[in-house]
Amino acid sequence: MRVFIGIAAVFGVAFVFITPPLQVPDEAAHYWRSCAIAHGTFQPKAQFGHGYTAILVGERELGFIGGQPMKTFRSIPFVPERVIIRYPLSLSPLPFIPQAMGIAIGNALQLRPLYSFYLGRLFNLACALALVALSGAVAPSPPRLIIATCALLPMTLFMFASFSPDAMTIAMAFLATSLAIAGSPWIIAATIGVALCKPYLLIPLVALAGRRRWIGAATLVTVIAGAVLSSSFAKTSATFMRGFVDEKAQIANIQHNPLHALAVVLGDLANHGANYMRQMVGTLGWLTVPLPDVVILAVVALLIVVALFAGVRLTVAQRVLALIVAIASIVTVELSEYIAWTAANANIVEGVQGRYFIPILPLLAIAISRPSTPKRWLPIAIAVVMIIANSVALFALWQHYVAA
Repeated sequence: MRVFIGIAAVFGVAFVFITPPLQVPDEAAHYWRSCAIAHGTFQPKAQFGHGYTAILVGERELGFIGGQPMKTFRSIPFVPERVIIRYPLSLSPLPFIPQAMGIAIGNALQLRPLYSFYLGRLFNLACALALVALSGAVAPSPPRLIIATCALLPMTLFMFASFSPDAMTIAMAFLATSLAIAGSPWIIAATIGVALCKPYLLIPLVALAGRRRWIGAATLVTVIAGAVLSSSFAKTSATFMRGFVDEKAQIANIQHNPLHALAVVLGDLANHGANYMRQMVGTLGWLTVPLPDVVILAVVALLIVVALFAGVRLTVAQRVLALIVAIASIVTVELSEYIAWTAANANIVEGVQGRYFIPILPLLAIAISRPSTPKRWLPIAIAVVMIIANSVALFALWQHYVAA
């Protein structure tokens, strides 16, 4: 696992610096939330569904100038004066803490906002990789290879090397998967961690099939409590950007006609599943930097091979429950976008992106895996394919943003 973490760290740092500021989905909003936390405002009282906090003038300016040449970002000076900015409040402060630490250190040293920005990205990367390493340490040997492969996806490392809360969300979901499969009592703490990120709260339920029933029961209670906790932080909806969205009406439609909603979800997966797979492996930037199809196919083939030759020795109950939870989690992602991002009673699902399925991927691979002892050549294959895939991803980013 150390070798894989080392590979991830090298490519992650490269992604930090090759990806221009704000060229990750919603990075400006995530940056401002991190700035607010760095200045001591962890969870402001929502006003009109948003947080309002005073941050440095340069931090506000940096968040406004996405797409500009790097010299423009470098020219922003450190100025102690502050101004009020507005940012979404849809998640708890937890997945923004690493980024905020980087910004706080940069501000203490009076660095230009650009350099503090890169510190924030580096801290987010380091925290995510630490959680991935921990998930490998607590898992039996075979699942480590599955988790390592998912962690080395170009899109995974691209998100780790940004201000996105997806970094800690993905890493925390990987940790929860390992702990649930292992039947560790630490799954209870990991469930709270998942709830405080983007709440993929079905994943911990795999612990219900473990041998120690009290862990499963405690996890179920924690999942319910985590859902309540997570919802208490959701103060911002998509209505301010998409006025036609009506979450309450959509929920009522789903309750009134659940089969219609299910048909819409299944239709979206059937029509766009291949595209979501490409995005999950690596459609970078604002979904504007795709990787070559040959790379996508090679990575997907590797994921299948890893599942076949590094499978987990589970009981039948664990395997069945893992598959049910993985499928239910995929449907939940679709339904969440159908409710929060799509017009009421529409026949399509809008807003779904492939990266939303990365937290579920290890569990899905484990569920369909074949119990076996990992072959000696498998770690080498993982390293070679992922080094090539991430090298191509970095080159694609360089061509799109630097050489163009």
